[in-house]
Amino acid sequence: MRNASSLRDFLWSDFGLRPLAALCVSLPNLVFHSSRCIGAISRTTPSRLASTWLWAVLLSILVYNLSAFEQETNIRFMAKVRFFGSGLLVLLWVVSAYSFKPEAARVLKSLRLEPEAIVLPGRGAAQHFTLTAIYSDGTETDAARTARVTSLNPEVVAVDTAKYQFLATSPGRARVRIAQAGIATVAAISVGNHSTEMSVNFSPDVLSILTTKGCNGSGCHGSPVGQNGFKLSLFG
Repeated sequence: MRNASSLRDFLWSDFGLRPLAALCVSLPNLVFHSSRCIGAISRTTPSRLASTWLWAVLLSILVYNLSAFEQETNIRFMAKVRFFGSGLLVLLWVVSAYSFKPEAARVLKSLRLEPEAIVLPGRGAAQHFTLTAIYSDGTETDAARTARVTSLNPEVVAVDTAKYQFLATSPGRARVRIAQAGIATVAAISVGNHSTEMSVNFSPDVLSILTTKGCNGSGCHGSPVGQNGFKLSLFG
């Protein structure tokens, strides 16, 4: 009986089932609150710093409690440690519940069109554009694919949403409207009266492209027999 009693006391001591039971009860709370504390480091506030500090202290006390020797001289001290650790766990839960409130959803504040001033020289000219959405939390995202861009004067300027560019159709002034999530802005575009057709010269315009692409090389159309019935001179 004495051996059985000693074995029972040993199993329920700080080396046996009691610390294991305490660990099973405390571990879910530790994992839950520590993950929330660590996740808030990037958005540090005084209350969140206090929550993180309390988590660290509580974990240290729990580890000490599991590893300390149960001696006659420290029984009262260990009881105080357990009481203090339990109180810290409750305080940690309260601080975490207070400081980790759901963040407010960001709100779209404005839309920015770039370039800001668009002047097209004449009919047929094109200008690529970018759109930026600016939110209440200061973040900026690309809005070219999500915003709705329409020309209020399509006879002057057309919008190619697939290529993100404005196309001049006739001289004059036009306005384009950009809208997304209830936010809208209007930009002005000027189209000049440059009606002179651009002439294309074979030597500077076409030949340079063929040379860049390697079309007049010996392995392509520059070979002695050409390629697909088309032959190019290697010497111009």
